[in-house]
Amino acid sequence: MNSCFVGYHLDEEYQGKGYMKEALLAGCDFMFKYYRLHRIEADILPENERSLACAASCGFEKMGYNVKFMEIDGKYRDHVMMVKLNPGVEM
Repeated sequence: MNSCFVGYHLDEEYQGKGYMKEALLAGCDFMFKYYRLHRIEADILPENERSLACAASCGFEKMGYNVKFMEIDGKYRDHVMMVKLNPGVEM
């Protein structure tokens, strides 16, 4: 398996200015080019519409749900599985 997970957080004061999209695109490009990964996965809370939109605008596609994926505030929460495939690697 030649893949990784990505997670991100940005202070509310800086959200909506394109910083996260720029960082996410640069990070994906770096991992695809220098590490030749074939897949990057981001798991996002379903109600986090801003993060889902950011990932989608960076080329991530919804692949499904990870049920009870991560514990947050003492409760395991479902996450939307978003995946970006490396267009430069033959499948």
